[in-house]
Order: sequence, then C-alpha cells, then structure tokens
Amino acid sequence: MTQKPIARHSVAARKYPITLQLYSGKTGALLWSRTVTIDEARGLAHVEIPCYADTEHYPVRAEIKYADGTTSVAGMD
Repeated sequence: MTQKPIARHSVAARKYPITLQLYSGKTGALLWSRTVTIDEARGLAHVEIPCYADTEHYPVRAEIKYADGTTSVAGMD
C-alpha cells in the first residue's frame, strides 16, 4: 500500500478560517476549494488535496487565503 505525502504547518489562530484553493494553469478556473476552521485545525484537520498532474489543467496555482486578509500563492503564477 502506498502512503500519501503528509505535511503539517503551524498557522496563528488569528488567521483562521483559512481557505485553500487550486486554480487551473491553463484556464484560470477554480478547480478545488476547502476551508479549514480553527476547531478543525486544533484537531489536526485532515485535508486531502486532489492531484491534477495528469490533467489538462496542469500546472496548477495554489492559493491560501487567511482570515486576516493575507494570501499565499504557490505553484504556477
């Protein structure tokens, strides 16, 4: 059985809820979105992020939007 990669990140409580979003590198369309609340985070929320590597949308741009109004962007710009 293959294990999926696991990542853990510490985020200040004032930044919750956070919204994770993936956008198509080809069309710019929103492909996936998930909001994580502070209660979920305290319980070490399990968020499974879909893979778009073998799709027409690859590469994707990932955005994390925080409650304090800041945004982090990764992947394709």
